[in-house]
Amino acid sequence: MSNVIVACGTLKIPLEKAIEALHEDERPDIIYLPAIMHLYPDKLSAAINGLLASFKGIYSGIIVVYGKCAYRIDEIVNQHGAIRVPGELCYAMYVGEDIYREMLKKVPGTYFLTDDICRNFNKLVVEPLDWRERPRIKEMMLRNYQRVVYLDVMEDNSLDKKAREIADFLNLPLEIQRIGTKNFETLIMQTLKEIKQFPKSNGGKL
Repeated sequence: MSNVIVACGTLKIPLEKAIEALHEDERPDIIYLPAIMHLYPDKLSAAINGLLASFKGIYSGIIVVYGKCAYRIDEIVNQHGAIRVPGELCYAMYVGEDIYREMLKKVPGTYFLTDDICRNFNKLVVEPLDWRERPRIKEMMLRNYQRVVYLDVMEDNSLDKKAREIADFLNLPLEIQRIGTKNFETLIMQTLKEIKQFPKSNGGKL
């Protein structure tokens, strides 16, 4: 049996880059859940739980690439013998947990952007939260933020203009950090190696 990854749709490009070096017969199946589900943590938890339950007897190893965006994520993962890629949120997976915590320690009110969030900001944030029609709600939700940090994962500069437009819309100063995918790729490959050695979903123990 092969392995499977359950991941947020916002991670699609860097995740597929992370596994592209694998031989075809080593590549896991990948199932993406819509990024907009982050706005509904209880529904996200239910969706992840349902997927993991459906994999019983089908996959030898299950990897979950989510931060703690879903309620009880680690409890659900453990219940189904899966492994979650370490990281408080996807931002921490990109830059590393220590750097992520240091960034928040320096400026607790940091609003993070990633490549996919930049591309789909209206669809993922503005429209579902109704910020254009309800500016007071936007103001209340952003009152403790002090800056926007755009984590340029793919390092191609193509979304800089969009990031600036978003920062202007949020009325916050912008910082751009070219971080690449190295840390994220390392986490994915380490987790694939771990699940190959200890296939929990197939009865193994960590």
